[in-house]
This record gives sequence, structure tokens and C-alpha cells, in this order.
Amino acid sequence: MILADGWKNSYPCLIAKQLGYTINNRAIPGGSNDAMFRVFESEFKNLDAGDIVIACWSGYTRTELWDEDAKAWVVVTVGTKVARPFDEYVKEWFKFQTSDQVGRLNKIKNVLALNQLAQSKGIQVINIDSFWPVHDFDWPSNIYRPVSDNLWDWALEQKFAKTPNGHFDFDVHKAFASRVLGEMDIISVFETEGGSSILSGPTIKN
Repeated sequence: MILADGWKNSYPCLIAKQLGYTINNRAIPGGSNDAMFRVFESEFKNLDAGDIVIACWSGYTRTELWDEDAKAWVVVTVGTKVARPFDEYVKEWFKFQTSDQVGRLNKIKNVLALNQLAQSKGIQVINIDSFWPVHDFDWPSNIYRPVSDNLWDWALEQKFAKTPNGHFDFDVHKAFASRVLGEMDIISVFETEGGSSILSGPTIKN
């Protein structure tokens, strides 16, 4: 989500700041649940039991492709234009791989895999949904989810206004961060002005 004041004001960053952690930003604009696990796996060797991960899980209509020529991952999400040779494949992917049935299972697998890998090193994970939570799955007790709300639907229910580009601004992220922290039994106090060098993202290192 694009914020007027930058990533430092996104809700995972505000949560991390209140918890007293510094940020190792690994967020990807338009990032998928597949990308969440991939990025965590690549950072796993650099993390230890003193670290926490704030995993802000995404929606079903996102994925990524490996571009062998560019040696880079290509983000695939609604509204993005993908060049050849991926364009025809992406059309088919949206046609057959974005159903609730497929997206639900893919999200569950990624959440379970990331948390299992983290727990093997004693790394704590705070799982939060930015979009499309899976409510019809009996999440194991070791999958820590402080709230069942997701940011997008919660903001709509609270009647927050969207920005001209269709996202939500700092007031929504501040309020949602306070809600999450409140469920974690932590008093939330945010700075309303003044700069900060921290950046938001799913991976947080103390």
C-alpha cells in the first residue's frame, strides 16, 4: 500500500516501532504470499531467536515468476503489465489460479511453512492479514494471530476514506496498528509528527 508519508508509516512499521524493534524491510509492492515465504527463506540464515517477524499476508490474485534472463523475480498482480514471454502465461494464470479454492490453499501453505521454519529457530512470528483472511481453517495454536480482522475490510467497515489512488493513508495504518497492539495487551502511543528513518516491511530484526 502506498502511503503519503512513506513506508515508515505503514502498520507493521508502527507495530515494530512500538515493540522497540528496528526494521529490516523486505516488503515488495504488490507482493504475493509466495513472495512472503521466499523472502523469509532467503533471510532465514540471518535471523535468530532474538528476532521477530511481522508477516502481513496478502491476497489470492498475486504471484511471481522467475525471469531467467534478468535473473530477477517478476511481480504478478492485478493491473500490472507483464512483458513477453510471460504475458500469455499470466493471462492463463489469472484465469485458472485465482479462484478462492486455489488461493485459500496456497495462503494456508505459505503461512504454515513460514511459521514452521521460523519456529525451528525460536523466531517469533506475528501473523496479520492485509487482505483476504482464511476464516474457515482451524489454525494451529502455534500460529500467532493477534486479530482476525484484515486491514482492508476493517478499514472499509470503519468507513475510512481512500486516497485518490485507491489505497488507505496513515490514519488507517495508525488505527489498525493500535488495534493489533491493543489485542497484544500493549499500550500504543504514536508520534504524530517528526521524522523517522525506519521502513516498514514483514521482517523485523532487533
